[in-house]
Amino acid sequence: MSEDPLSPDQNRPEQISREPVDSVADDEVLYRRVPLAHFPTGRIAAEHFKPHKTRDQDGLSLTRAKWESAEQLLSRTDKPGAGVFAVTARELRAIDLTIVPSPRPDEPGNCHIPEFCSSRRDEDFVLLRRHLLVELFTRNRVL
Repeated sequence: MSEDPLSPDQNRPEQISREPVDSVADDEVLYRRVPLAHFPTGRIAAEHFKPHKTRDQDGLSLTRAKWESAEQLLSRTDKPGAGVFAVTARELRAIDLTIVPSPRPDEPGNCHIPEFCSSRRDEDFVLLRRHLLVELFTRNRVL
């Protein structure tokens, strides 16, 4: 009988990391870190959801709560004054957005919304949904 190469082995010094590549369930909570400048009145500005010209090639990043806590997400920034807001995957899918798991070594819970990529940043679809994202995320400030 052969051994499963992905099962942990107490005798091996290195461990194979199982990254979160599973699909995102409808009831899964997703976080977005928001710099203080983007919610001076307690309400997130729509500008916060505008895809960056170069950094959002794959789409707008979120963090899956089942893989990282809000505190962990907040600790990864070197900029003071940020908040963490939450939505469920179901809420995003209800406005025709897709969530794709995209784990990184330093961000195992990373996922993204591909419709919010750099190349689509000025499309009507994205412009309208930026305002819908403001409504959804403003309801649930976690930190």
